[in-house]
Amino acid sequence: MSTSDIQVTLDDRARLLASALTVTTYPAIERQRSPHGLHPHIRSTRRHLHPFAGHAAVQTLQTLLDADVPLEDLFASVLAVHEPAGNGSLPLTAEFVEQLEAFRQAASLDAWWAEEPEWALALSDCAEVLQTMQLRNFLAPYIGESNRPLVFMPNLLYPTDHDILFEHDRALVLIVPPRTAWGESPPWPYGDDPAHLIRAVLLGFGAQLVREYLSDHAPVVAAAATRPLPVSDAFASGYASWEEQFIALFCAAVVAIYLEDTLGAKEASGYLLMERRLRGLDVLPSAVSVFRRFRSEQAVGRYAGLADLLPVFPAQLKLANRIRAL
Repeated sequence: MSTSDIQVTLDDRARLLASALTVTTYPAIERQRSPHGLHPHIRSTRRHLHPFAGHAAVQTLQTLLDADVPLEDLFASVLAVHEPAGNGSLPLTAEFVEQLEAFRQAASLDAWWAEEPEWALALSDCAEVLQTMQLRNFLAPYIGESNRPLVFMPNLLYPTDHDILFEHDRALVLIVPPRTAWGESPPWPYGDDPAHLIRAVLLGFGAQLVREYLSDHAPVVAAAATRPLPVSDAFASGYASWEEQFIALFCAAVVAIYLEDTLGAKEASGYLLMERRLRGLDVLPSAVSVFRRFRSEQAVGRYAGLADLLPVFPAQLKLANRIRAL
């Protein structure tokens, strides 16, 4: 029985859009960005949908992609457009929704998905990995209580190389592909890499929840931002603001903390090594020690939440770096 606060589900509206992407130019663009092996379901879906490449829904979707409409907006629109409140300013029109529905029926996609056992396996694997993960409780000491619904969806189609996060009817929805493998090998099955799902949840849901918390404490953030974080120039250049640097560093640190507490020190050490090599986050072990100490000192009443830590966080991180260097 699941005790998680994360709802793991499949939504055919999201699968419809992901399927339509297979017969646009999106796969070529993604492959140019990061060549990697594909899930067998993508190859079979391409063959299945090849006769429908000229469908009006595909042509309209291509136009939206050519106009650089973010995938997050497209997925949010697919879910929102059927809701009683309508789709507001999101980019899908009623005509396009009708085109997508016609595409779904013409290509017999409901039957196609039902014939693919990998969807059911992906759903059960993700549900098993996340069945005890209480993300809001884990983050509560840092950001307080949250009543945001959290919805997680596996995705065997496109996009294959990154997660999609958007808001729908107050819920945060996270769509996550399996982890890509080396070379042309197909991606890892979800069940074979639990750490991949844990990272995705903390980096996706966690970043947005922390961002909302920091927005509610904007004056404290502004004051703290006058003190630069002791991170590498390469890492800092990837973020537009002190706030975004802090969010990335916080989320990376709590991933390591959660992995160590649930999967063991070896898994956490592997993650720390990967982050240091791939993102130049040499400061990450120090950040882990600061946030662990935060929890200990919070237990004796020093801190109520991250807002109390922010003013001294840069100095504490520098000190932790010096201690590690001894």
